[in-house]
Amino acid sequence: MTINGRANGRAEVIELDQSTYAVTSGRDAHATVGQRVRWRVLNLSPDDPHTFHLHGHAWCDRASIQTNGTCPAGSLPIDNVDLLPAQGVTFDFVEQHPGRWMYHCHIVDHVTDGMVAFYTVDET
Repeated sequence: MTINGRANGRAEVIELDQSTYAVTSGRDAHATVGQRVRWRVLNLSPDDPHTFHLHGHAWCDRASIQTNGTCPAGSLPIDNVDLLPAQGVTFDFVEQHPGRWMYHCHIVDHVTDGMVAFYTVDET
């Protein structure tokens, strides 16, 4: 089990660099406090379900954006997304939590097989 074909946190990261997107591998996804962040998570497995979890963070379901740390009416904060094969999710939030955060599949066998990577958030 891997993230983007790379075991043990060596996920491919696609980030906006000036006006173009840059793809890097073997390093953490990266953001800065106050930055609007968009995650696109896909389960490309032909037959395995996965559960995406990002430590230390929550985002609003229904594609809403948190304002002052709360979700708009009718939207709930979540930190886990179940994905069947060929499913994906996109979510946005304004980064508020500096540190180095793990993200992984919440299925225990998948984590122990290396389906884990890291996300680093710097202070402004």
